[in-house]
Amino acid sequence: MRNFNFDTVSHNGDSTTAAAPYPYLDTVLLHSFLPTGRETLEAWRAMELFVPHRIRQLGICNVSLTQLHALCNSVRIKPAVVQNRFYQKSNYDCDVREFCRENNIRYQAYWVLKKNHHLLDSDLVQELVRERGVSREAALFFLIQRGLGVAILDGTTSVEHMRGNIADLEKLTSWAAETTNGERLAWLGREFERSLGDMEFLQGQ
Repeated sequence: MRNFNFDTVSHNGDSTTAAAPYPYLDTVLLHSFLPTGRETLEAWRAMELFVPHRIRQLGICNVSLTQLHALCNSVRIKPAVVQNRFYQKSNYDCDVREFCRENNIRYQAYWVLKKNHHLLDSDLVQELVRERGVSREAALFFLIQRGLGVAILDGTTSVEHMRGNIADLEKLTSWAAETTNGERLAWLGREFERSLGDMEFLQGQ
């Protein structure tokens, strides 16, 4: 998309080409807000011209709650996906995640490992590592996914690491599917979310 020309889109982006058997993109993301709100809306409305036939859904990255509110209130096609950094400095995007839950927007987290070494050493992560025989990384991914309802963007460039993460997550998912573990999972989710709030509180002392 590097050479994407919005002027061309504005003139030629006719969604009536729906019936043609063209390839399509599942999701197109705006990397961030542009320098002005007007430019951001121009870019978004240009992308809207391709939905739903060439593009199935739109998303936004690196967005604050104020920006996300403004975007949703100003466009015809609301973002289906938000991709943001997940780290302590932003209070783990608690307000943005809550807005996404309330508005059926899929929240996807990145920087999960890069900026969260302290979480890898947390009691809950270590507990899962010992109990289920999985890596720290997979245990953290699982707690974020199941406890917070957040999708993880795994940034590894190693095929070996990716396969290991997937295998461990499948092991944890199978364990979670056992009906006898429902209460335990609910407790883990509550404790993990609470621990994020505690960490933010401690950071401010």
